[in-house]
Amino acid sequence: MSEHRTDVASHGEGDDALGLFHAASRASERELATLRERQRIATALHDSVAQSLFAIGVTAQQSRQETDLATLQNQIETIETTAARAREELREALARLNAAPDGLAF
Repeated sequence: MSEHRTDVASHGEGDDALGLFHAASRASERELATLRERQRIATALHDSVAQSLFAIGVTAQQSRQETDLATLQNQIETIETTAARAREELREALARLNAAPDGLAF
């Protein structure tokens, strides 16, 4: 009879270990998905900000040679609008990057 109890206890311990393994595996999968999403956001942010900064630089360079005051004013407004849009995209992306994964708090 004691041999049967040992077998039952050993079987239960194996199930517990398997359950812990699966829980750890799911946690690792969630963490990997979070890291991939953060990398995707960071890449998109880099591309977006780089494009905005390039546009600002080109417009600023063109403004140096502009003699028409109305055109110069339009170029300055374009620079301001592009910079404001880039700041907003940056804030949104940083908020997503800093968001805690499900159930975790930092």
